[in-house]
Amino acid sequence: MENPQETPHETNQYRPFNGGVMVALLLLMFAFAIYMPFIQYQGWDGMRMYFIGDLFDWLCPAALLTTLLMTIGFTQVNPNESLVLTFFGTKKGVVVQSGFFWINPLMDAGRVSLRAKTLTTPNAKMADKDGTPIMVGAVLNYRVVNPEAYYFNADAPEEIVANAMEVVLRESVSIHPFDLSEAEMKDEGDKTSDHESDDEAPAKRTCLRQNSDQISVEMRNKIQKKLNVVGIRVLDARLSNISYAPEISGLMLLRQQAGAMVGARTAILKASVPLVRQVIKQFSVDNGDGPTVTFSETQKATLATNLLTVMVSEKGASPTIAVD
Repeated sequence: MENPQETPHETNQYRPFNGGVMVALLLLMFAFAIYMPFIQYQGWDGMRMYFIGDLFDWLCPAALLTTLLMTIGFTQVNPNESLVLTFFGTKKGVVVQSGFFWINPLMDAGRVSLRAKTLTTPNAKMADKDGTPIMVGAVLNYRVVNPEAYYFNADAPEEIVANAMEVVLRESVSIHPFDLSEAEMKDEGDKTSDHESDDEAPAKRTCLRQNSDQISVEMRNKIQKKLNVVGIRVLDARLSNISYAPEISGLMLLRQQAGAMVGARTAILKASVPLVRQVIKQFSVDNGDGPTVTFSETQKATLATNLLTVMVSEKGASPTIAVD
């Protein structure tokens, strides 16, 4: 996942006034507005007066009111947060640095979070490439890299993200099978062995269960194309859950068990046949340990059948001795 604290790009950054400096200036203006009416003046008759109606006296209320109104412009920008500024319908830029600032109170400021976000889609029933109903869920990690596009180009960016995720998820599921059949897996293995040193080997077929990493990359690229318009970068898109739908899960389990049993029996048979041949051969070879035994073809077939039955059987052997 990419660093969520990187500076957003493709934005017109706005440099606001430092909040601390502005606080000091407003305090000076406030002190001026309060102090000026209390300056003593000596009239022509020797009397001391405080308010004589000159320009400075009339500026005091205006300075006090201006000071109070300017305090509205103070704002705080937290880390991984931005402010999108507009001034009477005109874009003024984006504040991306964190801290305490003063901004023109006449500007409209919209806050946009730059933190990484996660969207989790609930498990939904979908059909894979073979039409098999399956339950699929996904997780999407993303963040905003262009606050202006995110703020101005969509009324509900979160809904756009959710819709893009659902559309791409259904599309990815519909073009891939849930799993490869044994014949397909065997063909893939044969092709791989035939093209071990060939740079132009055919591309492997992918399935949802075994090629989740490759499918995640495809999903991320497709979702990114849809979300560029709203200034969002997709960090990761991944299948979080994938299983058969409840109505066929029992049948699929039986099929998997049957496939595993056939595979196990095939492996046992491949190992048993050479062993039986070796046993029959040992009886016919004179190695000096004892007399050789000669079998007819019928006896060899009977011996091979009995040995294979013992080796392939799931239960222990129960020998039977014929009594003449």
